[in-house]
Amino acid sequence: MVEKTVYEIEPEELVKRFRTAAARAGVSGSGLIIDSAASYEFLEASYLQGAVLARIEGVQPPFSPGMLLKPKDGKVQGYGRPKSIEVEEVVTAGRVFYEGQGRWTMELRGLEKFSEQGRSFDRYPCEQFILVE
Repeated sequence: MVEKTVYEIEPEELVKRFRTAAARAGVSGSGLIIDSAASYEFLEASYLQGAVLARIEGVQPPFSPGMLLKPKDGKVQGYGRPKSIEVEEVVTAGRVFYEGQGRWTMELRGLEKFSEQGRSFDRYPCEQFILVE
């Protein structure tokens, strides 16, 4: 059975997960403790916040985790990255983040070699990709 994304779970479960993630992120960034997972906690809270906002706005993500994608024009530019990179290979969609105002970004599997330190959590604007048929 395929696990539901945060855009598909019941509203009560989504709010519960968001509340927990926000609390963890708050504690992680408070300075009261040293938490090596602090950046992950903030990322998780951001992911869930976007899902709550998408529910309120009544929008759905353009892609789902596991979908095969390719760049529309052979180049992509990561969220917050200064330059674009040429990409010819097919990549796999990871988590999809709603940023608000119709903007979607996603984590990708298959582009780690382009990210700093091989990070798999860099995000890319969804509008730069198309579904592989």
